[in-house]
Amino acid sequence: MIICDEYLALAALSENFPISTTAGPVAITPASWSRALRSNHTVDSPRQVARGQLSHIISQLPPEDRAKLAMPDPSLLEIVDPRPFLDTAARLAVSYRLSYMAAEMGAAALFYRAPLHFASELNVPPGIRDLLQYENLPGIHIIVPA
Repeated sequence: MIICDEYLALAALSENFPISTTAGPVAITPASWSRALRSNHTVDSPRQVARGQLSHIISQLPPEDRAKLAMPDPSLLEIVDPRPFLDTAARLAVSYRLSYMAAEMGAAALFYRAPLHFASELNVPPGIRDLLQYENLPGIHIIVPA
């Protein structure tokens, strides 16, 4: 399994994932995916101005790729069920002062023994690198999408 951030998830839905998926399905946690969905709604809202890099990327997607956001094809992007690792996510959030989104990603990586993949160094949440050292996180990879 490849656990990725929302930017790489959009690349996966566009069938433009920048690395081989032989390691397993591309997956995202619900908290991370909700960020992409919120940005998609901002782009669609006539009363709000779409701000931010994620909103800009979503606004540039072709209509068929934007339609995939509502119900992603599991063969392209799996949204993992967080229930098996909720307690771990809560512990990580408190222990490492992580946002819930970052804690959920870290807990998923520990649960599935899968490295985390980010589209940019700037996307790596503060505190996640501590998980590498203290929680035996399988790894962090920076993959720049095309």
